[in-house]
Amino acid sequence: MPKLPVPAEGGFEKCPEGTHVARCYEVLDLGTHEQTWEGETKRQHQIWIGWEILGEERMDDGRPYVIGKRYNLSGHEKSTLRRHLTAWRGKPFSEEDFGRFEISDVVGAYC
Repeated sequence: MPKLPVPAEGGFEKCPEGTHVARCYEVLDLGTHEQTWEGETKRQHQIWIGWEILGEERMDDGRPYVIGKRYNLSGHEKSTLRRHLTAWRGKPFSEEDFGRFEISDVVGAYC
């Protein structure tokens, strides 16, 4: 099992700004969390999607840059997850997709 590394001086290396080719390397189920928005508290199931930036640009130690985002697990038409998945897939979701689309299938997919 790896050991907790000594923190690097200066914090994290940020991924360079711009448009990059990336590959999804993880989808994590974060469980259910309480969120309060406009005075209303709800329980939201959340996931994390992580991407590895491909190409020539690397961190100082040679590893690829990685980025990720936390999402509420929602198929609602206004949800960020649905909008991002639609853009990533390049097509809208059909009624048949709901309840069938396996979120973990995006692992390994390029974007």
